[in-house]
Amino acid sequence: MALFEWLGPVIEVVGYVLVIVGFMMGFVSVEVSLSFLLLAVSLGILLSVTAVLLEEISFHVYPKPRHVLLLFLAAIAENFGYRQLNALWRLIGLVKWLRGGKAQWGEMSRKASWQIR
Repeated sequence: MALFEWLGPVIEVVGYVLVIVGFMMGFVSVEVSLSFLLLAVSLGILLSVTAVLLEEISFHVYPKPRHVLLLFLAAIAENFGYRQLNALWRLIGLVKWLRGGKAQWGEMSRKASWQIR
């Protein structure tokens, strides 16, 4: 797991960057660029939808079919921008960790009351 979690963001972000730079410099054709992006997004969708399906089969937390449908739609939508951004954040975190940096979450102030009235 550590191997995939450490190398996953590196391979994903470097792959996107190399395809984009290669396309801009004329080393990679439009067909190859689009094929790579289609494959990357399709694999992400497959992983996300499979995770939702396995959760639903295993635990069946959501009683209404509408909720499961919304989860499937979210699993598909996350692969168009958010997954790539998340890979970049994971890569930045990995680089900071390798440099010996400490995790910083920042300040969060809460205004809501959690007491039962």
